[in-house]
Amino acid sequence: MSDTTIKILGCSGGGGDNLLTTCFRVGDNILIDAGTGLGALSAAGMAQIDHVFITHSHQDHIALLPLFLERIYLLRERPVTVYARAETLGALKDHVFNWEIYPDFSELPLIQQQDSPLVRFREIKEQETVPIGGWQVTGVAMDHTVPGLSYILQRDGARFAFTGDTRSLSALAEAGPLDVLIAELSYPDHMQDLAQLTGHMTPAMLKHDLALLRHKPQLWVSHLKPQYHKELRLAIAPLLAEHDGLVLESGNSYTVGAGDGAATYAS
Repeated sequence: MSDTTIKILGCSGGGGDNLLTTCFRVGDNILIDAGTGLGALSAAGMAQIDHVFITHSHQDHIALLPLFLERIYLLRERPVTVYARAETLGALKDHVFNWEIYPDFSELPLIQQQDSPLVRFREIKEQETVPIGGWQVTGVAMDHTVPGLSYILQRDGARFAFTGDTRSLSALAEAGPLDVLIAELSYPDHMQDLAQLTGHMTPAMLKHDLALLRHKPQLWVSHLKPQYHKELRLAIAPLLAEHDGLVLESGNSYTVGAGDGAATYAS
């Protein structure tokens, strides 16, 4: 897979009907979020993952993280690093990797490398940039119901951002030009009050906030709630046309191109 190819393992805002929640594979060894889409990877594919960036602690974005770590335990010779802001890491350790729900894999040594744990938890602060191979990954504030981060990823002149779950793009307004913005969209406009309360976007909210940006990225839309999928597709169509955009589909791969938008293809 190309280093700037994003494989959409899952992108739904809900489950049922074979829908898979948020998990994107970037290149061969990076994941953004670890929702149920992570289960689409083979064991060999899972074993290739070195870095996992978690946007926030909600279940649909972390659901397969424990099972993923368990599956690769005997396959890894070096640790996997899980990145998130401090509050998210605290929630994972308090409520998931607590020896009651799941073992704390940061305390378990690798079978093949006894002086290293299976996983290392690494805090990212807002506006901090972490170099990962050829990538520069920057955490940006995310306006949701729990603390979290949006992520900006840059490599070889290509630059894209993933908002995670958010009710606002304001933190990205100062981020500089993006080739692609992957934005969440969860509820129709007539449910704006619920969207605001739960920290999500409607088409009108997304249109308003895109106008705040100093640039015009290609728009990729994710996280549609299944029960409003058709309604949201119709409502967002004009905005997608304006931004040469698309609605992400689980199982597809998309390549981020520098400067002139993104070429897309289905895997």
